[in-house]
Amino acid sequence: MGTKRVFTYDSESGNQPFYLSPDPKQAQMIITTIQTVINEIYHSVGVAGERTKQDNAKGIDNSSGAAKLYDFQRVNSLLITKAERLERAERQMMFLAAKWMGVDLDEEHSLIAYPESFDIRGLTDEFAVAEKLGLLEAPDSVRRYQMEMLIEKIFPNISAAMQKEFEKDLLNFPPKNALNTLENKSVLTYHRDTVQESGQDLSQGNGNSSTQATE
Repeated sequence: MGTKRVFTYDSESGNQPFYLSPDPKQAQMIITTIQTVINEIYHSVGVAGERTKQDNAKGIDNSSGAAKLYDFQRVNSLLITKAERLERAERQMMFLAAKWMGVDLDEEHSLIAYPESFDIRGLTDEFAVAEKLGLLEAPDSVRRYQMEMLIEKIFPNISAAMQKEFEKDLLNFPPKNALNTLENKSVLTYHRDTVQESGQDLSQGNGNSSTQATE
């Protein structure tokens, strides 16, 4: 209280005033409640297994790979929905700011672009998928869309001119098989037995013509 401020009390009661510190168990209860709420948030979105052992109150997640895949698909859809809402809100704010500044700007302007997917597949996986689609002789539209996804991962930040050039080249993708490609070289090959038989027939024909000439 200091030397200038004092509290008076009745000494006849026998109880002098003192500072009563709060019970530390109350603070621990609050911390436990906060951790429980955090765990419920992680479980609700399906990413409880991605946490470390120190953060996860229930220990290591023992769910299977298929279960984690379904959880990730759900998380991916939630992230995509959230990204669309944030992108729409940010575009509206930019549209209002541009309108206040007297700048004509379309509300659907491409200055702000959020990811359309939060897939964790890398470039190696995309190349493998593209190769398998080629081996399966997938439709051209499927392979073209796969190539668009691959280009977006290889070149995430490209100019508008380069984007238009890529789109122009994608119209001719996948390329048609030329005559001398590896896939069509099998048509130009020949069988050894067939050539030998044809060679024997040719030699016999030449021999008969030669004997007729001598006669």
